[in-house]
Amino acid sequence: MKRLVTAAIIIAMVASVASAVSFPVTGSNLTGERTTPTGDGLIGTYSWCSSGSDHGVEISWSISESKTTGIWTYSYTFTECGGSALKDVVCHMLLEVSSSITSSNYSSVITDANCTVSAPQTFTSSTSNPGLTTSIYAVELSGQCGETFSFESTHSPMWGSFYAYGKSCSYVYNSGIGSYPTSGSGSFTGWIPVPDTVVTATQPIPEPATMALLGLGLIGVLARRKAARA
Repeated sequence: MKRLVTAAIIIAMVASVASAVSFPVTGSNLTGERTTPTGDGLIGTYSWCSSGSDHGVEISWSISESKTTGIWTYSYTFTECGGSALKDVVCHMLLEVSSSITSSNYSSVITDANCTVSAPQTFTSSTSNPGLTTSIYAVELSGQCGETFSFESTHSPMWGSFYAYGKSCSYVYNSGIGSYPTSGSGSFTGWIPVPDTVVTATQPIPEPATMALLGLGLIGVLARRKAARA
C-alpha cells in the first residue's frame, strides 16, 4: 500500500511539473502579432494604450530556423495597431529567456543582433522599467530607439513574456506576464515567442492529463502485482 501511495505522489508531482513546462512555438505561430487592448494580448500605457484617439501598440514577430545550421533567427517589430509608425518609439525591450541562458554563455547563445543585447538577469520595476508588474528573467535589447529588434539564437522559441519602454515613457507588456501557459491556454494570446531551452521545435510536451493517465496505469500495474503476490 505504501508503494501505491508513493507512486501516486510521484505521479502527482510529475503532472504538476508538466503543467508548468514551456510550450514550444511551432508552425503558423512562428509568425504572428499581439496588440492592445488586454483582450488582444497587450497592456499598454499613455500613447501605447488603446483608448481615446490613441492607436495602441502592436508587436509582431517572425521566427525561422536554418535547416542546415539549426540557428534560429528572431525578429520583433513594434508599430501602431494599424501598422503605422509608433508616436513613441521603443528604446529598450526586455525579452524573457530560459534560465539555461546565463551570463557566461549568452554571447554564444544570442548572436548577430541589430542592437545591443545585455547579459540575462532578473529585472524588476524601476525608473528604467516603470510599471513592470512582476520580476522577469530576461535579456535587454537596446542601443536604438526604433521599431525592430532582431538576433540569432541556438535556442528554439517557447511562449513567454516581454516588456518594452518608449522614449516618451510609454510602456507595454504581454497580458500573461507573471504567469506561464498551461495545456488549457488555447491560443496563448497572453504571451509571445521567446528563446528558451534547446529542444526540437516539434518535440511533443506531455500534457498534465496525459501524465495523469500514465500515472493511473502505473498504479494499476503495481496494484495487480501486489494482488498476484497475495
